[in-house]
Amino acid sequence: MIEYLKNFSILVISLAVGITAIIYYISKIRENLPKAKVKIGWGAVTIYDNSKSVLILSISNIGHKEIILDDFYFTLTDKQKHFLMASSTDPQTKIPFPYNLKPGYKYDLIYDIREISLDLKAKKYPTKIKLKGIFRDQTGKIYKSKRVLLNI
Repeated sequence: MIEYLKNFSILVISLAVGITAIIYYISKIRENLPKAKVKIGWGAVTIYDNSKSVLILSISNIGHKEIILDDFYFTLTDKQKHFLMASSTDPQTKIPFPYNLKPGYKYDLIYDIREISLDLKAKKYPTKIKLKGIFRDQTGKIYKSKRVLLNI
């Protein structure tokens, strides 16, 4: 009986050490994965006493590894991709893609809400639309914001 308890305790200790090693290995792998947080929201920009409402799409690198952003787009209520104003596939883009987002840094895209409304009205969208901002990195990983309601 004592021999059985010795073997059992050795087995339990071995399993605990093995599980601890596996958890440590997984945490090290996760630590090196790219992590980012995407936010979408409203704001106002004032230039020379002229104020206008804007939509702000931002991505923050909250990980320990540099992320190379390759593209961004918005999805609307119909869940289709829409390249509003500028993207890496738009020939008139002013955004430098690919963009290296270093750990701890943030990248903001600012759009005039009036321009977005005109663009969506021209495409015959309803007056209330849910908008989600999405970034894609060069590995193909997708980073999404929460949806916000846009009244056009």
